[in-house]
Amino acid sequence: MEVENYKKYYQENIKGSNFKLNSHAQPWHTDRLEKVAEIINKENFNSILDLGSGRGDIFDMVGISNKYSIEINHDWHDHLTTKGVEIINDDVFALINDDFNCRADCVVATEFFEHFPYYDLLPLLRALHKRINSKLIISVPNPVSLLARTQTFLKGNFSYAQVSLDHAFMQDVHGWSRLFENVGFTVLQTFGVGMKIPKPWGGVWYSKKPLRKSMADYLIFVCSKK
Repeated sequence: MEVENYKKYYQENIKGSNFKLNSHAQPWHTDRLEKVAEIINKENFNSILDLGSGRGDIFDMVGISNKYSIEINHDWHDHLTTKGVEIINDDVFALINDDFNCRADCVVATEFFEHFPYYDLLPLLRALHKRINSKLIISVPNPVSLLARTQTFLKGNFSYAQVSLDHAFMQDVHGWSRLFENVGFTVLQTFGVGMKIPKPWGGVWYSKKPLRKSMADYLIFVCSKK
């Protein structure tokens, strides 16, 4: 999917579908954000750049004064500004431009990179490698989580795991790790957060701690420059 096609898809299918300002996220969303915030708060970062911030929940969870965002949805910009967040662009592909001048200690991307095909993702990650002073922290959905495996086995339902217009690049923990290493990052830590367990009669149980990292709903990677 080319960049312009993704923008069109975003406008037609995603814009306005983010959480409302006063709504409450499901626990599987808040748990992975809390884990990302826990990782960040153990460090001594002076600045943070969040890619695809949405309403900016991560900024409420970290004690960093210099906060920057790249967010395509202009509906969120005023709200982010009230949090003291500087909107530096609405297009993540601005990172590739040589004149892009925001160098953050920490760059965060939660449920973001899986929406880009490999041929767009690769130059983005290479550009990030140039911009980061310290760490890149990423969370992505796991296409081989317990729920995805169960749905695939019992129902032939590949909707969560398959590559689609919404999830254009899906990998397990090993696939993402290889990608980050190939563009020059060192993967320092990986975590699995959350695990939905299908109920026989429908619906799911939810556990914050997965039985195994490979079965988690979300994968978190902490990367640094080599």
